[in-house]
Amino acid sequence: MTVIGASQSGAHLGTRPVYSTPLANRKVGIDTLIKLALVGLGSMGANHLRVAQASPRCAVAKVVDVNLQAARAAAGDVEVSTTVDELAGVDAAIIASSTASHFELASALLRRRIPLLVEKPLATTAAEVAALVQL
Repeated sequence: MTVIGASQSGAHLGTRPVYSTPLANRKVGIDTLIKLALVGLGSMGANHLRVAQASPRCAVAKVVDVNLQAARAAAGDVEVSTTVDELAGVDAAIIASSTASHFELASALLRRRIPLLVEKPLATTAAEVAALVQL
């Protein structure tokens, strides 16, 4: 993968440019490539991975799952980890892990200001949902 700055446009990943500037600091348009992290590779996570990899607007940059071997098998050449602590450089993340882990994972990523899509339910209690809203 070739990384380019926001003002450059010559280098590409396949036919899509990959930018080193965070999404929040770039002009976002129809051709903006979103570097995505996927957390959890169960049935919904595998579906999100398939759809994101097929999208011309997404580049799956990292996959996180507690089962490293299964994640490597599913993710192909995408970087794989067992922790969200290593998600620097992504524009957004999808949390598709077990429901019990949603609050902890979403909290960690929201504190780092990473935009999220969290599979339902958002958390296991109303108090956890309220806490996430405050982040």
